[in-house]
Amino acid sequence: MPTLSTIDAAVNAAARLPVVESFERLKQYWSDGRWLGIGNYYNEDTSNRVKDSEGTFKDSQLTDYIAASTVGHCFDGWSFLGRALEAELAGDPGSARHMGYYAELRAAMSLLACEGIGIFNNSHAVVGQDGTCSRFGHTKGTHRIVWEVLADWSNKGKCSDRLLGVISPGGIPLVDWIRQFNGSGHFVTSNWLEKWGLDLERLKSDHAARNLASYRPASLSGAPPAGIEKTIVVVDRLWAMCEPGGRSFGSLDLHLVRQALVQIVERGGDGFAVPQGHKRESYDQRVDRMLDGLVTGPLREETERFLRFETESEASALLLDASGDVDPDHVDHSKQVLARATLLLRLATGSVSQMLKESGADFGGDLEFWWSREAVRRRLWSVGEELGSFSELWGDVESALEDAEAWLESPETETSHWGFWREQGQAGWMLSTVERAFLWGVA
Repeated sequence: MPTLSTIDAAVNAAARLPVVESFERLKQYWSDGRWLGIGNYYNEDTSNRVKDSEGTFKDSQLTDYIAASTVGHCFDGWSFLGRALEAELAGDPGSARHMGYYAELRAAMSLLACEGIGIFNNSHAVVGQDGTCSRFGHTKGTHRIVWEVLADWSNKGKCSDRLLGVISPGGIPLVDWIRQFNGSGHFVTSNWLEKWGLDLERLKSDHAARNLASYRPASLSGAPPAGIEKTIVVVDRLWAMCEPGGRSFGSLDLHLVRQALVQIVERGGDGFAVPQGHKRESYDQRVDRMLDGLVTGPLREETERFLRFETESEASALLLDASGDVDPDHVDHSKQVLARATLLLRLATGSVSQMLKESGADFGGDLEFWWSREAVRRRLWSVGEELGSFSELWGDVESALEDAEAWLESPETETSHWGFWREQGQAGWMLSTVERAFLWGVA
């Protein structure tokens, strides 16, 4: 069992294909209602067994575990985000940022597992191209290693290739939009992970900041929570970017396309401001040529108007929040964490979805034994309830958002966190079940 001495060596050695292929082995267990074989050595006490392995890993069994973890980490990340939303709506930003951070952590672990990188406790593993597993990062804990690996991976071409394929408005991968735009997307994806991984970077070694979020009394430090009015607006905007219209995260992905195209024209920056002068002329011309090669029919005009900033001219509030860098004791910090968690989870969900499709697995059918059980546990629907498609889950969210907005507009409303949960407890409950975005995003 070779030990890789650097993070860079581990990232370079990691391979996605063996992880995809392992799903072929895993399918034999799914019909029995299990993720892994009963005899898989890493079924129990996983981190310690990875750490204490002598000689060689049990390569195929460890690869199977890493493959299964891609789905588990991602779904758990959405659950952490749901608990964070519930805390935010309850006026508890300390718990919201705590849960939001762990949502980010799980999203990153899912993304890395998809690439053949298993993060455990103080010893970690990569799956090589030949299916052999190697150890790396000995003595580095989870919080520290995740950011170091993610940062290294973000500068690799395979990271850019993956993320440019994951963002796919209208079913057209971002890489195709950028190619038709005559640009390069590598620095775009690197910039995104740098911005969206801010909390992972801050907390990898800043124990003081992590302890502030996890162990110090919230009432004795930090700013008071935002008002319930502002919080509902934040939650509304977050859900709007998760709406399954068209395909999965259609609206969010289109906003990311526009941001990427502006970054290419501006040759840097965050991509939020409308290009001006000759850059605007160049941008409009390139948008026209790009759409000629990509979009036809009735969607052409609608897409063109959006990309030209004629509709929704302002950058998405979610994307703006994700790029914010206020200190942990700022009133806006928790909502910025929620935004970053949402975007990292969107990337992880897309990567998991790609992996399942590449392996020939049918999420809706093959994995029903798992998601049908989890959906009841996570309050998404009742035992025995049937859906025509996962996108039907959006209807409950839409109704909850309408109820919350109507409550805010009522002249008799006591606009406090207590008032919201007393009068709109059902809506608050529904708006915290964001795990449903994983289901329509990955299927």
